[in-house]
Amino acid sequence: MSKSQLHVYARLPRAGIGNKLFIWARAVVFSKINGAHYTCWGWSHFSVGPYLRGEHLKRNYRNIISAKHTGITDRIGLWFYKIVKPEIILIDPPVAKADVKQDSKVIFSAVPHWADYFMYLKEYRTQLYCELFEIAAPAIKNIVNSTEAPFFSVHIRLGDFKKLSEGIDFKRVGNTRTPIEYFVNGITNVRKVIGSNVPISIFTNGKEEELGAILQLENCRIISGNPDLADLLLMSKSKIIMTSAGSTFGYWAAFFSDAIILMHPDHIHQPLRDDKTNAEFYEGALLDQVKDWSPLLITNLRSMLNKVL
Repeated sequence: MSKSQLHVYARLPRAGIGNKLFIWARAVVFSKINGAHYTCWGWSHFSVGPYLRGEHLKRNYRNIISAKHTGITDRIGLWFYKIVKPEIILIDPPVAKADVKQDSKVIFSAVPHWADYFMYLKEYRTQLYCELFEIAAPAIKNIVNSTEAPFFSVHIRLGDFKKLSEGIDFKRVGNTRTPIEYFVNGITNVRKVIGSNVPISIFTNGKEEELGAILQLENCRIISGNPDLADLLLMSKSKIIMTSAGSTFGYWAAFFSDAIILMHPDHIHQPLRDDKTNAEFYEGALLDQVKDWSPLLITNLRSMLNKVL
């Protein structure tokens, strides 16, 4: 199929970068499979919520993507969408080889279901990372290239996530803050298995006073001042990543990584990565008791000691 036969458009939602990336990624992979070019718009939008909540990350993504991939491209894409919408024959199709007529239009705009966020994408991890890094603004690339990769990244989603109410079962609620005690206990146990107080890098949209006991741990610091995309890409270079339940930001960092991925046991659905990667690097639940941990997790962690000495 020649590039002139299929036109693919990614219309990104007014949402955080994690949800934007799902639509972008599906359009990219669909385009690669079908030999088409994709147009993406909607990277930047203004959201008042982060300002009202006092978050240091404002979710304004205007400057995270290279100018040649946004700005005027956003406006042209929107114009195209309005003009061609009556002729669109495929909206959010399966990401596969498409049997379509010449000059067909395809629109990707829907965030996938949480049960399997990375459906269709897992075998394209490397290509998607390269594509995202290619379109990233020079400032983002400079930060990622010049900053030492974190060893153990912990993503703590606060800000727009609600506090867990007393008496509510965490596994039955969404968009809810993962308890700080889970992170403290997990970090403590991981360090015991490794046999070292390895450095902890905290990535969060919350305030320092909301982090409680976690900042009292030795060799633990908040990473701040970077654009969201830079933090996401830096996290993906970690040896260990601990995610917040339900936060697609941390899931994307995990998806791009060859790291040990530690997740809250109450919120695990389909794997984030492909089976081959997860057979080598543990991805799964971080249980309260070390005695209940997977043998692969124990083996992976014990191999970490030589990497920090």
